[in-house]
Amino acid sequence: MEIQSLSITVPTEKCINNCKFCCSKLHKNPYKKPNDIVFYNMIKDRLDFATNKGVDTIILTSANGEVLQNIGFLDQFAKLNQSSRKPVINIELQTSGVLLTPLTLSYLAKCGVKTISLSISDINDDENNRILCGTPVEHKVNITELCKMIKDNGFNLRLSLNMTKYQIPSIDYNNYKYIIKELFNKLKSLGSDQITFRELYLTDDNPISKWIKENKCGDDVLNYINTYIRLNGVKLERFSFGSLKLLLLQYSIDEMSVVVDDNCMANTEKHNKLLDEYSMFREESIRYYIIREDGRLYTRWDDLASLIF
Repeated sequence: MEIQSLSITVPTEKCINNCKFCCSKLHKNPYKKPNDIVFYNMIKDRLDFATNKGVDTIILTSANGEVLQNIGFLDQFAKLNQSSRKPVINIELQTSGVLLTPLTLSYLAKCGVKTISLSISDINDDENNRILCGTPVEHKVNITELCKMIKDNGFNLRLSLNMTKYQIPSIDYNNYKYIIKELFNKLKSLGSDQITFRELYLTDDNPISKWIKENKCGDDVLNYINTYIRLNGVKLERFSFGSLKLLLLQYSIDEMSVVVDDNCMANTEKHNKLLDEYSMFREESIRYYIIREDGRLYTRWDDLASLIF
């Protein structure tokens, strides 16, 4: 079975942001980076292994920071990828937008990045978006200007909306079509090529989960978004990211690709039932690899036992 994508977790010391919903704060990071010579040799081996398994997409991300906080890694990654027997052409960067400038965008293009996946927590208010992300005032993101800058520099733009209650006002059956259409009009005006609606999930009883419970988008709103997309979009394809709970459908709306949860975003009971019914087949559903900060290759974000090598 071919693997579609490889996520590379770029090591960082401390995140420039302080997101109120950040689940990384709840876990210790057991993935310790070795010295540079050993580390980059490990990365090279795992890149070669992954591409031989069919990987055609690399996602640059970070568990504890912003990728651009580690320029040294990006330098080495670009050299390793470009010198590989099968260089990966489709490279994505996940970011809150902080540290993106014309200079850093030009640098990312030289590193081979084709898509910027921009994580937004309040599409309507730059200042509130900054507060939710805990971004220092001097690094505040102007969403409209940043989106234009990304597009003007030739990147694909994916807007990944963290579904806080601030993304869209309360709606009901009588007005949901109009309000959601207005949201898509705004996303279109920003130049978005792709859209992902990212539901905020609760974990155990802790301050971050408490904040999420009080500030997440309501289940009714999520269901209205889901319904609108299904009724007004053109179904493109189904694809998978690693497990049955992430079976996704891709739709086309106003020439934008929109990804929604095929299992009904708010129906946790249905999710769990589906996982139980198909648990015996979960090993067949691996669709991505992860290189963690220790330079090793895994198939799961949350389990050391998923180590490949």
